Amino acid sequence: MDGLPAPLLYFMVTPGAPVRLHRIRNDQLYHYYLGDPIEVLMLRVDGTTERVVVGPDVGGGQLVQLLIPGNTFHTARVIGRRRWFLGASTEWPGVEPADVEIGDIDTLAAKYPRVADDLRTFPVPVLEGRALSRPE
Repeated sequence: MDGLPAPLLYFMVTPGAPVRLHRIRNDQLYHYYLGDPIEVLMLRVDGTTERVVVGPDVGGGQLVQLLIPGNTFHTARVIGRRRWFLGASTEWPGVEPADVEIGDIDTLAAKYPRVADDLRTFPVPVLEGRALSRPE
């Protein structure tokens, strides 16, 4: 790193609060801390996709850290019995609101047809009893 800040943002994922489909201009690193694992679906700029589980079971193939390349659309949902995940995301050299783009499920399903049906199975975050469909 060249001395620029790399902020760490803690976040919790639950069935009602999954990771919203989005992308960030810069690279980011997800970290597992406590709770159940999350399943992350990444839609890469080159048209490929990848599903990764971030959690504590390294022997079972889970990762305790996941590098998400810049401009990769991704979403995540909690899997497991406790139904919550506590983790963090580090972005460098940091993130400004203009660096974040919320993904449109229909547009991305058309661009990534091999995972279109799967993409639609990821829950949409709920705020005050209503689904979030657009940035507010």
